Amino acid sequence: MKSVPNQRQMIGILRKKLNLDDDTYRELLSEYGVNSSLQLEYNDANSLIDSLRANAIKMGVYEPKLNNYQKYENLKNRPRGMATPAQLRLINVLWKNVSVKETDAQKEIALNRFIHNITGKSHIHFLEQEDVKKVIKAIKTMTVQKNLGYQ
Repeated sequence: MKSVPNQRQMIGILRKKLNLDDDTYRELLSEYGVNSSLQLEYNDANSLIDSLRANAIKMGVYEPKLNNYQKYENLKNRPRGMATPAQLRLINVLWKNVSVKETDAQKEIALNRFIHNITGKSHIHFLEQEDVKKVIKAIKTMTVQKNLGYQ
């Protein structure tokens, strides 16, 4: 099976992040016996992406992002009564819609302050089931206010 559009798009993104000139890029492709990413086999495209991504991370020009599904999955085996990963992701998504902060790091800091003001808990990881309802209700209120122009 040949490479798919998403793979070729990622190769292009990583190529740009790494500032690869045409000659260097063609040399990389030649290692797979092709002249274009369109000609790459599916598995070879994944291999090239992995290699480019590793170099980009090492050079500090690319930061992999966890997709929303993976976020908070490390908290899935917590004791009964603690907020679930799905609830924490919901809070995150709702917060991103109301937050005026620009970067993800700033939004996270602001969310934890907000959570502390609402629940007394210092971090989203410490939320319990009963806290989730309070936080979601408060964020939804902020959303309504934002949509009505009160912020």
